[in-house]
Amino acid sequence: MNVYQFSVEKQDGSQLSLNSFNGKVLLIVNTATGCGFTPQYKGLQELYLRYHGEGFEILDFPCNQFKNQAPGSAEEINNFCNLNYQTSFPRFQKINVNGKKAGFDGVVVNITNPCDVVTQQLAKGLGLPRGRVFGTGTGLDTSRLLSALARQTGIDHKSITAYMLGEHGNQQFAAWSNVSFRGKSLEEWAKTDERFRFDRDALQKESIRGGWVTFSGKYCTEYGIATTAARMVSIVLHDEKQIMPASAELCGEYGEKDVFVGVPCVIGKNGVEEVVELSLNEREKEELKKSCDVIRGNIKMVEEKK
Repeated sequence: MNVYQFSVEKQDGSQLSLNSFNGKVLLIVNTATGCGFTPQYKGLQELYLRYHGEGFEILDFPCNQFKNQAPGSAEEINNFCNLNYQTSFPRFQKINVNGKKAGFDGVVVNITNPCDVVTQQLAKGLGLPRGRVFGTGTGLDTSRLLSALARQTGIDHKSITAYMLGEHGNQQFAAWSNVSFRGKSLEEWAKTDERFRFDRDALQKESIRGGWVTFSGKYCTEYGIATTAARMVSIVLHDEKQIMPASAELCGEYGEKDVFVGVPCVIGKNGVEEVVELSLNEREKEELKKSCDVIRGNIKMVEEKK
């Protein structure tokens, strides 16, 4: 679906198809008349006058969802803009751009930290069906674990199955009981090959601290997480039904509920379509429970501050 297939509400309440702007360059803006950026109307009007004759349009959609910074009626907003900034580009009725009333019906992939907490809050606020909001979670951490295992064993990372589970933070852990190399478990390899008898705690810590190592050297970490997010978006877009770890809602899986946490998931066009339950040993079950409890504690602090 492209932008020209949408219809919008004009100031008089009638509907206008954006197909009427087909072939033009559109700048669609979300505005407010009582915000610190309101003076940017001046620059928008200058831009409009300069390029309108060449097929350029500005479509103005006021919104009052941010601290009630556009409280007026359509007529009041229009009069304000015309009087103070002499605007002449099209302005439409106020819209909702977030929350349940925004009309969004897609899939949201969150990368913002604390990932599990923010993903839970987004899902709660948007009210979309389960699975349509998920986070990158331990996706990048799992990539770091796979890289470390490939370096240690000499086996290509594409032939390794391994997951970091739990909170995207210090409480995550490697599910060693589920590490395998094209079907042969880590435990089986370790019986006959010393390359597979390594310090597991050290590799786990390396995977957890990978982000801090990157930040200390580059003072930024956006490329790694952006790559993970882009991969997830591609999986959703092409409905690949691929299994990878993500921050997903548990509703009884692993004995947990009402919490978003990093676990393997089947991802497709509907977002997280299934949570994959691994057979964890007792130690790993306890680690996952500890992670979930930490996330719940952080969510409780967020709720208390509202």
